[in-house]
Amino acid sequence: MSFLEDYANERSKRDPEFKKEFNKANERLDTALLLMKFREKEGLSQRELAKKANVSKSTITKIETGQMNPTFKLMSKIVEATGHKLKYQII
Repeated sequence: MSFLEDYANERSKRDPEFKKEFNKANERLDTALLLMKFREKEGLSQRELAKKANVSKSTITKIETGQMNPTFKLMSKIVEATGHKLKYQII
């Protein structure tokens, strides 16, 4: 494990609020990376994807920088604008 993982695990045991916020941050990061990889795979700039999805470029930027944790509905709208589908999966 990395230093960060060790620290986060130890602090999470002692501080439920830290654990909650750390998990939220991880969700935003996962979403950001997922959208960036998808957009790049599609060969689209942030501006192009925003235009296709009829959202602002700043929305795409906020998602990709982890400043925004989008709803499933918003992510579906963005993904579906490229002809793909987004689905829930329990793993």
